[in-house]
Amino acid sequence: MSSTAITPASHGKTGSVSEIDRLRIENQRLSDEVKRLVTTEVQLYEVQEHLDGQMSAYRQLYELGKKFNSTVDLTTILQLAAQFVLYELNFERCLFLLKQSDANIFSIETIDGYYDDAESTSIAKLILPTASLALAPLYAGVDRVLCLPDCRRSELTSLRRLIGMDEYVVLPLGGEPKNPIRLLVAGNTAGQAPYQCRVVQDGEALLGLANLVSQTSTAINNASFYQALEWERESLEEKVRERTRELSRSLDELRTAQDRLIQTEKLASLGQLTAGIAHEIKNPLNFINNFSALSAELVDELGEVLKPAPLNDLMRQETDEIAKLLKGNLEKVVQHGKRADSIVRNMLMHSRDGSGERRAVDINTLVGESLNLAYHGARVEKQGFQIRLEKDFDPAAGEAELLSQEITRVLLNLISNGFYAAMKRKAEDGVAYEPAITAATRSLGDSVEIRIRDNGAGIPPEVREKMFNPFFTTKPPGEGTGLGLSLSFDIVVKQHAGLIEVDTQLGKFTEFRVVLPRSAPAGKAEAHT
Repeated sequence: MSSTAITPASHGKTGSVSEIDRLRIENQRLSDEVKRLVTTEVQLYEVQEHLDGQMSAYRQLYELGKKFNSTVDLTTILQLAAQFVLYELNFERCLFLLKQSDANIFSIETIDGYYDDAESTSIAKLILPTASLALAPLYAGVDRVLCLPDCRRSELTSLRRLIGMDEYVVLPLGGEPKNPIRLLVAGNTAGQAPYQCRVVQDGEALLGLANLVSQTSTAINNASFYQALEWERESLEEKVRERTRELSRSLDELRTAQDRLIQTEKLASLGQLTAGIAHEIKNPLNFINNFSALSAELVDELGEVLKPAPLNDLMRQETDEIAKLLKGNLEKVVQHGKRADSIVRNMLMHSRDGSGERRAVDINTLVGESLNLAYHGARVEKQGFQIRLEKDFDPAAGEAELLSQEITRVLLNLISNGFYAAMKRKAEDGVAYEPAITAATRSLGDSVEIRIRDNGAGIPPEVREKMFNPFFTTKPPGEGTGLGLSLSFDIVVKQHAGLIEVDTQLGKFTEFRVVLPRSAPAGKAEAHT
């Protein structure tokens, strides 16, 4: 019976030991679970911090993107990007380098960070060849070039002194793959490295730089595209303005041509009318001129007849006065008749299209003969006429197909006008002035130039504007008809398709320049034959 009593007690003790072990195991399990939960919580906290950091970085990039979108100025974009590197990513120094299109080098475009004046001046002059070994990985397609504090690669360490950074990262910016047009360099000096964001192999700072490069590239492309559009718009506007000016000039030329055509048609009609009137006037005018001269002779004969007549002194005196007055009136009639006859001749010349045949004429000979003819004619007309003649003939002037009589008429008119201007100035200035006229020729290849220059008083601007108009003259009545220059213009421009222009300076000179083609223009050679 005693062994039977012990057995239950033994079973109870064994059961107690097992319960303790079970509790101990459970406690261990709970402890391990708590440790796991703590570890997980720490990891979650770290992940949360990382996510918060990334979220903050993305918010900063978002704000930077809004600033980028508010400007298209490239300098402003680069300055904003540099400030982001310094104040958001916490690097000490930042550089942007631009590849020069005309040379295989990179030069400083933007510099920002903590530099003293000497460093800024030195680094601003940085020239980095595209063939630099430090940049070779970028041209091989690598995303970035890193120079860490413990770097010993000579091609990377040699760049430290040039950029003023002991640790740095270089990223390509813009351009084609393996051929960047800009570089972003961020880093620190050894002295400031402990207080700034360190350059490491991986990390949020490098991710931020990569995101910054992407966003900056987009902003630069947008700015470049906008500037290209702006330049294109300005170019188009300038083309529109230029086209508008051309159209305006064409319209003015068309109006001028229309006015000239209308004037030409009017002058042609007037020329036909003038020719008819001039021919009708010619006969009675000849009658007036002839009978006026004859009547003056008859007055003289009447005086001879009356001499033997028995007249008292008073009657003789009255008769002589009447005869003298009558003779004076007849002389005035003759004088004005000759002037009217000159006007009629000029009207007839002005009204006709041309005469004679075109033939090859030696220009120097034609000008020389015209100069001599005008000079001797002036000496016959005015006693004591003296003027210095100068010739400057180009031996290469050669020949030109001309209506020689018509061009001679032009030259005589220009030379006579030169004589008139020079002698008028001599009358005003006295012996201190020597009148002179110069005739010059020059070969222009397919054309020839003739210049007639006098040292007279010059032509005022208001006269110069009207000098080629028909019937415009500044000469006193009886000395000019106002048809000489108009007729000369028609002969040179209309008949010969040439050019006549004038250069003048008050108180010094007047020079007429006539340019004639060497050969007759199409349709002109037959028009006047």
